[in-house]
Amino acid sequence: MICGHIGCGRYNGAHAFDHHLSTNHLYALELETQRVWDYAGDGYVHRLIQTKSDGKLVEFPPIASTGTYYHPADRNAGDDDLSRGKLDAMGMEYTYLLTTQLDSQRVYYEEMITAAADKATKASKTVDQANSQICLLESRLEEYTQHVRKLTHDRDNLAESLAESVKAKERADTKFVKLGETVRTLQKELKEEKLLTEGLMVKVTTLSEAKKSLEVEKKELQEQNQDLMFMLENMGREDIKGGDLGIARQQQSKKPSRRGRK
Repeated sequence: MICGHIGCGRYNGAHAFDHHLSTNHLYALELETQRVWDYAGDGYVHRLIQTKSDGKLVEFPPIASTGTYYHPADRNAGDDDLSRGKLDAMGMEYTYLLTTQLDSQRVYYEEMITAAADKATKASKTVDQANSQICLLESRLEEYTQHVRKLTHDRDNLAESLAESVKAKERADTKFVKLGETVRTLQKELKEEKLLTEGLMVKVTTLSEAKKSLEVEKKELQEQNQDLMFMLENMGREDIKGGDLGIARQQQSKKPSRRGRK
């Protein structure tokens, strides 16, 4: 009767009753009989309906036998004022009923508007929080992106350093192989030098011994040479003819000569 919602009755689909529960609309107009149903009192409450022929308000209920409604034109002239007053009273009651329902609906819709405003405020706060979180996430995403870029740059640098290290290792391995060959060659030469040195030492020892032997022989020859010179110098003297010579050496007397002297 207020919002114009049309739904099945409570014993069919119960759509009108569900509408009453969701909106707190108490009164519903039955389209077939033009009667008003009260969901709070669970019964018909209105006693005025409109006739289908001319749309005027008439009193309810209809005559049980004929199924027609009482109309002011069908009454006696004496009851006309009484019926009119009765209809006016029922119209006032109808107006008061609609007014109270409109007031209750105004309160209901104001509550709904307040609830919607609160929900909108909460939704706005939620949106603000979501926006702040989005800004925070964007800043974190930017930091993460920069960190990833830095890590990527560091990875590229490490890859280049690793490649250079691999090349340096290869060069070092090559040098190491060459040094190993050089060391083996030097060890071989050192061994040969040792053998040669040992041979030379043996030869030097032999030569030293030969030198000592030659020095001894030289000394003996010098002694013999001195004896011969002395003999040659004294060969013309008469006092020594037919005699034996003996040479007395005062300064050279360490070793006697091996050979006999005459």
